[in-house]
Amino acid sequence: MDENKRKITVWENGKQVKLYVNKNREIPSGRNEQAAALSDSEDEKIPPYTRVSDTKPSKFAMHKRKWKEFKPAILSVLSALVIGSFLGIMMLNMFIMIEDDNHMSGNQNSSAAVTNDDDQDNDKQADRSASSVRLDEIRAYVLQGGVFSEKANADARAGSYRDRGVPVTIWEREDQYFLFIAAATTETQAEQLQQGLVDTDMDDIYVKEWSTGNITTDLTRDENSWAQSFIKTWKDTLESGEFEKNTWDSLLKAYPKDSEQLKELYHSTQQVLEKAGQAEALQKKALLMELWKTFGTTLNN
Repeated sequence: MDENKRKITVWENGKQVKLYVNKNREIPSGRNEQAAALSDSEDEKIPPYTRVSDTKPSKFAMHKRKWKEFKPAILSVLSALVIGSFLGIMMLNMFIMIEDDNHMSGNQNSSAAVTNDDDQDNDKQADRSASSVRLDEIRAYVLQGGVFSEKANADARAGSYRDRGVPVTIWEREDQYFLFIAAATTETQAEQLQQGLVDTDMDDIYVKEWSTGNITTDLTRDENSWAQSFIKTWKDTLESGEFEKNTWDSLLKAYPKDSEQLKELYHSTQQVLEKAGQAEALQKKALLMELWKTFGTTLNN
């Protein structure tokens, strides 16, 4: 190698370049600076370059990176779970409250039903329990054919009337036996009936007012209701002179079946209605007289 040349190493464009230069030649400023730098450090080793490591990242770094990737999704799931749990608890409490309300309502309804049943039982018991009642008075005018202290004499006179085609009812009161032929609403009506009989030579018949008075007796609620209906139906029939079949049938249907005190009056009414359909005017008045007597004697005992 030429003694006038020496070798230097410089960096150019990131690479080491070896140059041979004359010792006396000036090195361009840029390279001169690089050569000077290298010359000054010839005795020193060039520090190794650090390159980017290709080694795998640590597990912590990997977990951290994955956490960053899945953090939004995980937070969304957790939020949904928290909100769902909260709403579930609210709904459960609401259903429990509704169930409690229904239970309380059911208990109240049950209590009300029990109370209603008790009331009904009490009403039924009251219906079956007899108590003292006062019945309305029945007052009318009658055709009387005589009064006797002995029943045999009353029966004999009643027989003579029936033989002549005149109906008669024997009504016992205060140890006397009254013979009644018919009943009428007013005294004038009764006198008209009397005149028709006088024309048949029955001049011993006369008109008088008759009354059952206010009857006080022991009746159940149903019996009292039926007895009051009987009184009204009887008065309406006496005034009209006609037995309204539907009205009397309704009265019979309303009869309290377990009544013992009104049983005789009920059966007497059935028998009268069987006869009333073909009866004449006087006979209808006589049938009403018969019902009136049964009513008075039955309820005054």
